[in-house]
Amino acid sequence: MKIKAFLISTLVSTLLQSLYFAVITGITLFLLPNMLETVVQDMPANGGPPPGFFNFIGISMLTGGIGLVLAPLVHAGTGVLYAWLHRREDDSSLTVELGAFGGAAAAFTARFAAGLLMALGSLLVSSLVLQTMGDALGAVPNTGAQPFTPPMASVFSGVSSVIGGLFSACFGSVIAAALGALGGALTGAMLK
Repeated sequence: MKIKAFLISTLVSTLLQSLYFAVITGITLFLLPNMLETVVQDMPANGGPPPGFFNFIGISMLTGGIGLVLAPLVHAGTGVLYAWLHRREDDSSLTVELGAFGGAAAAFTARFAAGLLMALGSLLVSSLVLQTMGDALGAVPNTGAQPFTPPMASVFSGVSSVIGGLFSACFGSVIAAALGALGGALTGAMLK
C-alpha cells in the first residue's frame, strides 16, 4: 500500500463527508428557528401544522435522499482515487488486490474520521436545537415564562447524539470499506 496515496484519498474523502454534514446542518439550523416559531404560534390557532412545516419536512427528505445517493459514490470514489494515485506513484506495482486493499483502508479510515467529527458536531448541534426549541416554546403568547429546556433533555440529547454518531462511524466504516474496495479493485483492473 502506498502511504501518500492512502493519506491523500483519505483526506479528500473525509473533507467531502464533513462538508456535506456541515451544509446539511447549516440548512437545518437556518430553517429550524422560523419553522418552530411558526408551529408554536399557528398550531393552536389552526389545529394542525402550518404550511412551512411541510416545506421543512420536504427539504429534510430531499437532503437525506441526496446523502443516500452521494455516500456510496464518495466511498467508491475513495477507492478509485487511491488506486489512481497508487498507479501514478508507482506505475508497475498496482494490482487489483492492492487497489482493493488500499481503497478499503482509505474509505474505512475516512468514514471513521468523518463519523467522529460528525458525532462531535451532533453534540453541538443537539444543544443548539434544544435551545432553539426552548426559545420557540418561550415565545408562546400570554405565558410570560422564560424559555425552558429541561436539563435531563439536554444530557439525554447529547449522550444519544454521541452514541448514535459513534455507532454510525463504526457501522458506516464497514460499508465504506466494502465500497472503497470495489472502487479500488475496479480501478486497479482497468489501469493494470
